[in-house]
Amino acid sequence: MIGMCTVREICLIKEWKILAQTPSFIECFGSHNWKIVPRLLGSGIGEAASRSFLDYTASSCAMQCQISPSCQLFRFNAHSSVCDLYDGRGYKEVSNVQGNQFYQRMPDDCVSGRDEWFPEFQACILISKELYSYDGAKTRCESEGKVMMGAEDYQKVLHLMDLINTQYIHVYSRYTGSNTYQWYDGTPVSASLWCPYQPMDDSGCLGVDLALMNWCPAGGLDDIICTDLRQFFCV
Repeated sequence: MIGMCTVREICLIKEWKILAQTPSFIECFGSHNWKIVPRLLGSGIGEAASRSFLDYTASSCAMQCQISPSCQLFRFNAHSSVCDLYDGRGYKEVSNVQGNQFYQRMPDDCVSGRDEWFPEFQACILISKELYSYDGAKTRCESEGKVMMGAEDYQKVLHLMDLINTQYIHVYSRYTGSNTYQWYDGTPVSASLWCPYQPMDDSGCLGVDLALMNWCPAGGLDDIICTDLRQFFCV
């Protein structure tokens, strides 16, 4: 359990996530929680920092970001004690950098070390770095008290796929029989989202495919083999 931080308190909470075998941290300043971004753990990004500091701790780096109105994200390297502040969001992993930890200000309901906060969607989203079968992905989301993201908001799915640089993703749907599918809320899948001639295989599992070359050059929904291994998003 994580206690509430008072306005002047600075609390550093360090946990160990047994499943992921990675540390997760929370820096609390007043009502703001700075939590680690699991997608970028041990990663480097291509963008230049707006400000950098040497010989810092994670707490002092969080304080610098907190008092900088434009700061949205900070990086602390546990080996070099370098602190970098960033003014934007949506950075992509471009390299591996040992000791790098990126922190983002998140609401209380985002779980540290599991979720990433997307203010444009007002959502705490679990982005899987591992590949799962369709049923495995659905079960993983449910085990975290979430559901696998569907493609009702197709542009949101495309944005997240671009963020993790993938062209294939599982998306949640309800198979209602004979090549018919519904989204989580019971609305039918829009015909405009399907790749040409889809659905065709009556597999019961859906994915978004963006690399189907000539027969679906713009990408779209495809009924996929349920045992295909893909990434996914939980909301």
